[in-house]
Amino acid sequence: MRRTLTAAVLAATTALTLGTGVASAEWLYEDILVVGIPNVVGMSEQDAVATLESQGIPYTITNKSGSALTVCNVTEQRDKGFRTEIRPEWDSWDQEWDFVEYKIWRGLGLTVVCN
Repeated sequence: MRRTLTAAVLAATTALTLGTGVASAEWLYEDILVVGIPNVVGMSEQDAVATLESQGIPYTITNKSGSALTVCNVTEQRDKGFRTEIRPEWDSWDQEWDFVEYKIWRGLGLTVVCN
């Protein structure tokens, strides 16, 4: 049996920063986008990162150009979409395994230009 799980519940994970600009938190549940994602376009890179991390939103800096020693601003943000993960769950009523599809949101991709 296969079913898709979608709920309006936040996954209680804390965003940890790995390297520069990669948040490792994965948000389960497609309905999370109803909460609202802040628009960080036009902010400095530091302000954008602080804003996203304060709200626990996963992000990746997908493109960065210019000298990193100068002022860097976010010029674009994109939704990176979902990946699907299938996990087995034991159904004690039917005495069989159910394979449940979980949609995991991959966060935002940011484009940064340094002047």
